[in-house]
Amino acid sequence: MREVYGKKQLQGFENVKVESIASTSDGRKMFVGTGDGTLCNYSCYHQGSTTKGFYGCQKGYQTKEKKAILSLKVVESWGVVLCISDGYLMVYDLDTLQPLNPMPETKGANLFCVNERLSLLCVGIRHKFKLFSWQAGVKGVLVGSLASGFTLRREFASPESPRALLCTSGCIIVGYKKHYDAIDVQAYTSSRLVDFEREHKLVALEVPATSLRKVPVVILSVGIQGVLVDVFGSGVVSNDERLEWSNVPLSAHFGASFIISLIQGDTVEIHDVGSLASLQKIKCGGSSSPVTGLYALDAGAGSSVSSSSADSVVAAGGTALLCTADSVQVLEMIPLALQVTRLVDKGDLEEALSICHVNKGNAALLEEINLSNIHEKFGSVLYQKGDFDGAVDNYLAAGSDLMDVFALFPDLIPPTVASLVPVLSKKGGGGNSSSITKQRKY
Repeated sequence: MREVYGKKQLQGFENVKVESIASTSDGRKMFVGTGDGTLCNYSCYHQGSTTKGFYGCQKGYQTKEKKAILSLKVVESWGVVLCISDGYLMVYDLDTLQPLNPMPETKGANLFCVNERLSLLCVGIRHKFKLFSWQAGVKGVLVGSLASGFTLRREFASPESPRALLCTSGCIIVGYKKHYDAIDVQAYTSSRLVDFEREHKLVALEVPATSLRKVPVVILSVGIQGVLVDVFGSGVVSNDERLEWSNVPLSAHFGASFIISLIQGDTVEIHDVGSLASLQKIKCGGSSSPVTGLYALDAGAGSSVSSSSADSVVAAGGTALLCTADSVQVLEMIPLALQVTRLVDKGDLEEALSICHVNKGNAALLEEINLSNIHEKFGSVLYQKGDFDGAVDNYLAAGSDLMDVFALFPDLIPPTVASLVPVLSKKGGGGNSSSITKQRKY
């Protein structure tokens, strides 16, 4: 395992009894919902470098409801903040926190999901769920035909209360006690996706196509395993390729090149989105202050807002917010160059080269890394282990002098030229021969 994310305290945070948290994709606006019904926003900022800087926030607008604010969600292209309070879906203006059109038809709501690109909202309500379309209206108009709001598109009867909802590009995925179904959003037909034997907390996550995973997939939790399903709900992608959590997941989020999950035991677990390998476990909270929410920020992955601006709070590679009842911590990705350097220092050269290979298109992130030096060191390790093919491949990748490479294998050199190899290597120059010359047997 390697250290992918670091953890820092968000300074200036004031609220207590925090139940949920959300943020804009650039990290500059954070929203917090509490157990006493308070919804407030904070302006967030970052000062200093990624490794030595700090995160701070300043409290801004707030509004008050009668019951706890749960399941906060920011939808930037709609200009709204969504949550559940007192059994209703609540809608607030993103800039002012002013309540927008009420939604009495969502009475009894206990969960919801959105597809921002398709302007769809799905709300779970006891033994049914409702599909709404978002209508963008005139800014500031709260009622009437010019108002922004939701139009009921379809109501679906459900055999039991939905426990998970995910609105993908092609279907709505609904999780129940012992199975997942897929509902086609055009034909409104239902099909069974996955069955399982035991009831457990359900997690559904859409992972977009990236350089590490060419095809978008949905990950559905089945116990401590994540099953990969086609985004159009046509079935399981592979029975062999599955994500493994160390405990039952409570929520899962996509951030940059990683899947960030909150699992039982107040632990955040990081998985590689390409290989699905577990990379890091971060212990958070505790018995006196358990974790109440996790929210991932990644403006580079299908978001409507770019994080490239100088005042963005999102670190390169993604950031996540982790809240307990009275504090917020920032999980920021450690710069790739620093990750590689730490792996080299630990002797994990193969993992270091793997990171460099995967990110070879982002030269700026690895400009401080001497890739040739790592290849040369790894070549020496493989040579000592007897993996001569691998050693030669790495020496050549390092740009090592060919005569130095030949000199490692005297039995393969014809006697008539064997005496010339050391001389030629001295005259050749230009290669990385410091560690190779130490391997010679004569």
